[in-house]
Amino acid sequence: MAQAFNLFADIIEQLAEQVSGVAADLCHLVFIYTCYYVSCTRSSGLVTAKKIMDNISREPPLTLPHYLFIFATVYLLWLLLVGELSRHELILGGLVSLVVTLVSAPHLLIFGGVKLRIDAPLHLLRYLGYFFVALIRANLDMARRILSPSLPINPSMVEVETGLRSTLGRLMLANSITLTPGTLSVDIKDNRILVHWVDASPGVDLEAATREIAAGFERHLGGFLR
Repeated sequence: MAQAFNLFADIIEQLAEQVSGVAADLCHLVFIYTCYYVSCTRSSGLVTAKKIMDNISREPPLTLPHYLFIFATVYLLWLLLVGELSRHELILGGLVSLVVTLVSAPHLLIFGGVKLRIDAPLHLLRYLGYFFVALIRANLDMARRILSPSLPINPSMVEVETGLRSTLGRLMLANSITLTPGTLSVDIKDNRILVHWVDASPGVDLEAATREIAAGFERHLGGFLR
């Protein structure tokens, strides 16, 4: 009798573990899909979300390499979430990542702006390094202006021009400008970005504003974004 009870308890415990594992996998699936859907569509940056959504809807369909890129990204995220490399998680993670990739494809057209090249990760690292340095310099510059008794500022709205063609590229450029103190992206229209600049020189033209504000970011973004 005791053996039968122990056997029954073991079966219940194994079933509970299986149910718990399936529930956790479903939670991972919902989490991954929600992250991708929200981050890539509804919260697409710090500039006007509606305009970004309109631009994304005009992006060309994703190619097979972009599907593979999204699948690999979701699969890596899955493995990071589960924290193990068991056969069960590898197989289930691959299936879940495939489903998420196929279901999310209509909402992930923005990823068509990624250049799938061998040296793209190197350009990404260079961009991050450049952005980090620009962020520190901008913070120090703003601190100097705030602490100066004369408060040397000359705020103005200026336009900068970009050669980046994709929605993702222009979005990254606009948000890079916004995230460095002293400049704020207000709007995007075609290949021009309207920027509030805290210290614009009187009569500054398009070329000068582009060179001062956007050229450095764009040079590095162009290595991995269209």
